Amino acid sequence: MSDDDSDGDDSEFDILTIAREEAHRTVDHQVSTLNDIDTKAAKILRLNLLLLSIVLTGLSVVGTRSSDQPISAAASQYGNLFVVGGLVSILVSTALAALTYTSSSMKEGFSGRDLSRLLYDDDYTDRQKMYGLVQSYSRWTQSNFRTNTRNAPLGTMTVSFLVYGIVLLSAGVYDVTPSGVPWWLTLIVVVSLLVFTWSTGIYGQLRRYWKYKDLDAAED
Repeated sequence: MSDDDSDGDDSEFDILTIAREEAHRTVDHQVSTLNDIDTKAAKILRLNLLLLSIVLTGLSVVGTRSSDQPISAAASQYGNLFVVGGLVSILVSTALAALTYTSSSMKEGFSGRDLSRLLYDDDYTDRQKMYGLVQSYSRWTQSNFRTNTRNAPLGTMTVSFLVYGIVLLSAGVYDVTPSGVPWWLTLIVVVSLLVFTWSTGIYGQLRRYWKYKDLDAAED
């Protein structure tokens, strides 16, 4: 082998090494991001269950505070549209949190068996092994990216519906008072929730999700 061929092989191996290091950092960052989404989803799931138990317990206590007011009467009194909307929002947030937590499929790296094959398989040169390693990292990066494009909007909607639920339940409690919720306050609530929804970036996340979903369908 000439010196030029040797230099070319060394240069290619160096490029593969750099690509492997960059891909490794990318995968680590993707896994960290997905783990953060899962952690938040699990916390919100527990919070939603706590909120639901508090609200339902409160309605039960109010309904049984006297024999003259059964639970059905309390539900009729306190079950205004705001309360119903708040409970539905929290239920939706709970379902989305569970879906977010259970739908993650992360690619974190080699298994123990794959590492053993990589180290002790003498049928391939080090350069070929490095090339295969870079290809594997490329597949993991693409897989984690697809998972993130799906989980990011799920996580955002989980938080959004939790906020909707808290705001609507608060308005529902206020609506029980003799003055009730005036129309202008209802308008403020609706506009505030719309502005909040826009600021979460959910529309961009959904566009990205559908864009890459269509690309994946075209490739298949």
